[in-house]
Amino acid sequence: MRLETQVIPPLRSATRGQQIEDILLIHGMGSASTAWQVLIPELRRHFRVITVDLPGHGKTPFIKGTHMDPIALADMVVPRSMRSPPVITSSETHLVDGYPSNLPRITGREFVL
Repeated sequence: MRLETQVIPPLRSATRGQQIEDILLIHGMGSASTAWQVLIPELRRHFRVITVDLPGHGKTPFIKGTHMDPIALADMVVPRSMRSPPVITSSETHLVDGYPSNLPRITGREFVL
């Protein structure tokens, strides 16, 4: 399944020998990536911001048969082959069915707001 993703470039360019780090924002259940709009301007000062809409949320349709368990969702959002960005989740995302409690095994860095 393809999740609707938005990649928002940083406000500054990387300097020589320096890279701009990605940060991934995951909304809570019943929400959408638009929930992060108020934080994006500040985050863009330091990161390339990536937002996603989970299945059945925002612009990502729900397709019958899509697995919505924590491991399946984490694999959709951050495939094991992807370089691991830091992840910011909302508190309700963190608490619903344990999602994304499995993300640290993939990313190693999770921040809950």
